[in-house]
Amino acid sequence: VNLKITFFSKMEALLDFSQPFNYPLFAQVVEAYQQTKDYSLKQQAADVLRQFQDSPQSSQLCMNILSQEHSTQTPMVRFFGFSLLETFIRRNWYIIPTEQQQELCSYIMSFASQTLSVDDVVRRKYLTIFTLIALHTYPSSYSTFLSDVLSMRSTPLDRINSVTILTSFFEDFRVRDELLSGQKQAIHKQLSSEISKILSYLLDLLRDACAQKDMFLLCLLMKLLIAVVSFCDNPIKVDQLLPFIDSLLEYCLQILSFGSQEAYFLSLQALGHIYATLRSQPDTLVLKLSMFFYTVWDVISQSYKPKVEACTAGSSHTPPGVDPGLSPVSYSIVLSPPIHASHGNIDQQPTLTGEALFSLSFFLRNVVNSCLDQVEKLASNSIPPDSIDVNICLRQVASKRIGSEKLLDLPLFKYRSALQLLMAILVFQKTQFDIVDTQLIEFFSSLAKKAQSCNTSNPAFKRMELYIDIFTAVQRFVIVNMPPPIEVLVYVDEYGNVLKRELEDSEKLNMFSIMSKAIEATTRAIKTSVAIKDLLSDLSKQFSVLAVNSIAWSLPSVARSIKSPDTLIISTINHLVDFSSILVSMEHKICIASGIVYICSQMPLFVDTKESIFLVILNKMLYFTGFPNEHLQEMSVRCFALLINNVKGSAFFESAGFRSFLRNIPQIAIQIPSSLIIVLYESISRRISDASSTFMDYVGPLFEMLDGALSQWPPTSIEVLSTISTLYSIFSGICEGVAGKTNGEVFASSYSHFMGRTLKLYAFIHEYILSPSTDPTLYNILCTVRKSISNFLEMLIKASTHNHIRVWFLNTSPGTNVALPDSNSVRSDTLVLLKAYKQLLDPASTAQTGKLDVQFSQFAYALFERIVVLSSDADKDDLINIYFNEVLAPILKCLATSGFAMHADLADVFIESICHIFTICNAYIRRQGSEFLHVFLEFVPPIIRAVSESNLFHKHYSLCFSALTTLADMLMMREPLEINILSVLFVDTIRLLNKSIVSSEYSLLSAWWALLQRTNEPDMETKVFYCISPSITPTMIGYFRNGFLERNEAIIRDLFVVLRTLLWF
Repeated sequence: VNLKITFFSKMEALLDFSQPFNYPLFAQVVEAYQQTKDYSLKQQAADVLRQFQDSPQSSQLCMNILSQEHSTQTPMVRFFGFSLLETFIRRNWYIIPTEQQQELCSYIMSFASQTLSVDDVVRRKYLTIFTLIALHTYPSSYSTFLSDVLSMRSTPLDRINSVTILTSFFEDFRVRDELLSGQKQAIHKQLSSEISKILSYLLDLLRDACAQKDMFLLCLLMKLLIAVVSFCDNPIKVDQLLPFIDSLLEYCLQILSFGSQEAYFLSLQALGHIYATLRSQPDTLVLKLSMFFYTVWDVISQSYKPKVEACTAGSSHTPPGVDPGLSPVSYSIVLSPPIHASHGNIDQQPTLTGEALFSLSFFLRNVVNSCLDQVEKLASNSIPPDSIDVNICLRQVASKRIGSEKLLDLPLFKYRSALQLLMAILVFQKTQFDIVDTQLIEFFSSLAKKAQSCNTSNPAFKRMELYIDIFTAVQRFVIVNMPPPIEVLVYVDEYGNVLKRELEDSEKLNMFSIMSKAIEATTRAIKTSVAIKDLLSDLSKQFSVLAVNSIAWSLPSVARSIKSPDTLIISTINHLVDFSSILVSMEHKICIASGIVYICSQMPLFVDTKESIFLVILNKMLYFTGFPNEHLQEMSVRCFALLINNVKGSAFFESAGFRSFLRNIPQIAIQIPSSLIIVLYESISRRISDASSTFMDYVGPLFEMLDGALSQWPPTSIEVLSTISTLYSIFSGICEGVAGKTNGEVFASSYSHFMGRTLKLYAFIHEYILSPSTDPTLYNILCTVRKSISNFLEMLIKASTHNHIRVWFLNTSPGTNVALPDSNSVRSDTLVLLKAYKQLLDPASTAQTGKLDVQFSQFAYALFERIVVLSSDADKDDLINIYFNEVLAPILKCLATSGFAMHADLADVFIESICHIFTICNAYIRRQGSEFLHVFLEFVPPIIRAVSESNLFHKHYSLCFSALTTLADMLMMREPLEINILSVLFVDTIRLLNKSIVSSEYSLLSAWWALLQRTNEPDMETKVFYCISPSITPTMIGYFRNGFLERNEAIIRDLFVVLRTLLWF
């Protein structure tokens, strides 16, 4: 044990790059990694070697390792040496001088003779390096690369080496992104002219390998064929491919019969690529390819056959293609060894691995995509004269009459079998691997769209009859396997677990989009929604979460795809509504409620026009808010708001039924969060008639409730505080709904006598929160009430007219500066609250900053904005000065000390406030003197840096850019500023613009530059560039030299600043 510990400590010495490289120790570590007796030692050696390879210094030791005496090098030591050499090339090729590049190429070529002749891991790694060098040097300095590789055919290993190099070269050229664009263009141009040579070489090797049945080489050749054919992506390249097509097809067909599963699947993939490449060729070639497909299918069907069975009792007599949808069918795959195959050879047995399924699917999809019309034409021409049409032909086979088995050899049934196999693959992948193959679904979706048009002159060939059972099966499969839509915030899975959507899963969103389109395409093709009806029928017999989800998530797509969807939608909604009233399990209630809400949210206009279900649905939305699930509550409230907002006209909102309906709303509000209360009341208030009597009937009872709650002073009971919080959230929603309308004036006037009590309540709660002895439970609800009040005050300020702002806060009459009695004035209370806010912003007291009410700073800004846009009379008002000194300046100090990210919510408000002041309160700033402007400009650089350096605040980019543009225009109209102030703004603006990379936005730099030129300071350009130069650091240069820029985002950002600025200069 002690010896092992000692050796491990020695191994770690290999990672000390400050010491000379110890080659013998390196060889010992590699040997320890190779041995198999001591697993822990092997693991430790692997860890050391991994850390050694990951270090930027190690790649420069590759030549030291490879130049050692050959007798001291095991194959694995050479393998690691070449691995380090590969890393060195990838990291440093573009930063070493041309002479060193040439020397490195010569050095690598010197290993060719001794490395390529031995079949081991070292040879394979060397081939990778050889290919890598070719990618960087062909055709400029290594112009003979292709001829050198094509001449490597003396020995079997030579042929393997050449094919491996060519395949890697094509594949790496396609996927490697570190190649310079000029190099990629040069390679592309040269390769495009060499396709014929490569294919001739490929055919020569194919002929020999097929004659010898050399499966290993055949697999390599198929990979090369795939790479070359994939490269042929334009007519010039395809023209070089066409002379070889017949031979390539024959060899691929021959390989399918050899019995090697790997070669079999690679051959199918190669054929699939050939069909995909030849998609837009003349009809004669497409016809030849279509006929060849049926030949290939004969080989495939010897091993892989689809099995289609009725899965409903008593419906087995119904043949495929007849009465679609009435008899759901199951699809499976039957495996059978080829007739000529030896049962003792395991490799010849067909398999259902992922590669097998992909190869079969890839080939069949590309055949249909490329040759659909001709494949269908051959199928239609094969219909016997006595069968009249496709349907009768299908019935004859299904009846199993004497002689009907001969019909199975017709192209018609071969084509259908191929499609059925694709459907079986789709089902198998889901049942066995829990994978939904979206590529296959997209294929069927595209086929359904094409199949809706007629393209054949054969009157017996009714195109849709060929596909209708297939599309019915696809429709059913997709409906049953729909993922949850993005709008569904909560759902129940098939195991009864209540799940919520945490993040937007782009993969699932893409899957939902693909599957929705597939439902629409197949439903339009088969012209029936029987799958939904069947699910509803099953649901009436036994509740199923899967059925509810499938119905709800697919119904909007189905409804969009049939001519008269009203009956289906109403029937479905009524079924689900009935279920929602009788279910007992809360999980089942949530499941069906979520489904109903999603359906209604996707079809609000339909629901709104159906009086028979509209009120039922509105009541259900409110009923669902009582379920103990916040995500369902949010879905229900937002759906309610959507339905209300889409109601046409105002008659509904003036009806006695609606007034009765409103009386229950306050009870609903008690059960939901404040944010949803606001949404709920905002939607209602927006639609209520501007007639004051109607509106007051609506809000009057709420004022009475508030008066009763505020009368219970001091409000320290949880019940009273909860009522107050709910009422202020309700009032916030009302303010949002009536802003800018007559009812806004009515509401503000009615609320005037509550203003003073509201601010006193806020002050009382604020002081209570700051008290160190506050009960934790009471503390939490007090914070909630305080936030509700400050949010309401912000909404009220935005909804109120200038007259109310003057009376409440400026204490002057409208249109004059005459002081008024302070009966409705809350000026003094507001001043007290603004001053009290400062004590929470002391960065030295983290306990205090944790008690911040971010919403209050939004109220303060809203108040400031409304005051400064009244007139210049308000410019020197104490409220304005206190807002700057007691709110804005302390917030900046707090954020600058603790970091913007530490108080992200407060930082968001601060950034938005400052930027809006530039754009909305522009006239106010123009009227201020230089002293004010200098103070205000101190707010700007920290904001720019926060937006440009943190992804948390990148959402404010557009707002920040607009504010800076306005600021630059404003400064043009004033006396020049000092160069040190402008240069800081200039450099910070460059950092900001690097987040966008929109060239048109660089005009903002021109504006700053024009401002700098106005300073008329000598050597201005030098002084400005001096502000930029600190971004160029030795660390940055070192990282760039070593090719490690991707390891340090900050260095990349600084480098962009430098390069962008130099470019702009």
